[in-house]
Amino acid sequence: AYEEVDGCDYNCALAINTANFPGASASTCSTFLCPSFGSEGNVVDADTTNFASRTSLVLESPFIQVNANNTFPAGVDVGFVVSQSGLLGLLSLDLLNNITITTRNASNTVVETFNAGSGLANVGLLDGSPLTSISFKATQPFSQVRITYNIGISLLSTNRVHYAFVRYDDDADGFPNCVDKCPTGDDALDADGDGTPDACDMDCALMDFPPVEVCASGLGGTAQLPAAGPGQVWSAGPGNPSAASIDN
Repeated sequence: AYEEVDGCDYNCALAINTANFPGASASTCSTFLCPSFGSEGNVVDADTTNFASRTSLVLESPFIQVNANNTFPAGVDVGFVVSQSGLLGLLSLDLLNNITITTRNASNTVVETFNAGSGLANVGLLDGSPLTSISFKATQPFSQVRITYNIGISLLSTNRVHYAFVRYDDDADGFPNCVDKCPTGDDALDADGDGTPDACDMDCALMDFPPVEVCASGLGGTAQLPAAGPGQVWSAGPGNPSAASIDN
């Protein structure tokens, strides 16, 4: 229901960093089984090309947690942009299956947990880069988001976390706000095929009334139709006599 224009960014991701959320901060862990990422502050600085990194050993679960100091509503897409040193394509399914993303409230209580290898994940490469975007549709409000790498014996690697992000879709039609043609309705519904979604189409074919049949009384007679809604008109359906006409 929308048409892409060359040179425009249709990713619509809003980085959770200090440029967009001045109170944003990042934290990591520092225990034996949860060693820290280096330079975690890079995840929330204004430069989205920066990153925090961790060369993981076996059997450890390092994480990066981003606190936006802002409450996001249910229905927001939330996730992280990540990469792996030396890898030019998508992360392997083995690694994705060992990544979890957790949303948390302002009190740091877990709200929802998602596995990056599940069917609920939106996983893809950012255009023209080796960066992988991993996100989920949050079903409850949240303020913080954490990504955890559950490293097994075969997953020795250097993992990078570039930034966390949200993607708004206020009308929940699957089209993010930045490309949403109709912010008050489903962009996929276009009954008359004119490119304008029904909810924003004053000329759409939807009617306040179901189709009706009226018969004029005798040759040259008339019949009364209900009043059409705002921006709508009645029209004669297929099969009407050629002499039939409607005075809207």
